[in-house]
Amino acid sequence: MPKTISVLLRRELLKHDVELLDIYKFKDKEFVRVKDKIAGRVVLYAPRIKPSSVTSREDLARIADEIASALKK
Repeated sequence: MPKTISVLLRRELLKHDVELLDIYKFKDKEFVRVKDKIAGRVVLYAPRIKPSSVTSREDLARIADEIASALKK
């Protein structure tokens, strides 16, 4: 079983046809760079929950849902 956050988040995002490209970590904020496979656009997104502070898969699923819904707007 993969243990890194990026691998787990990548799997959750693939369920929404979104590809994880990078996770940028700063002191106070984290950014996730993703690619919408359907539209073909790349977006830099700042989730409300830091991906590095996530402890469960449910939280990762919430982050993935948040990113997918932001891409649809």
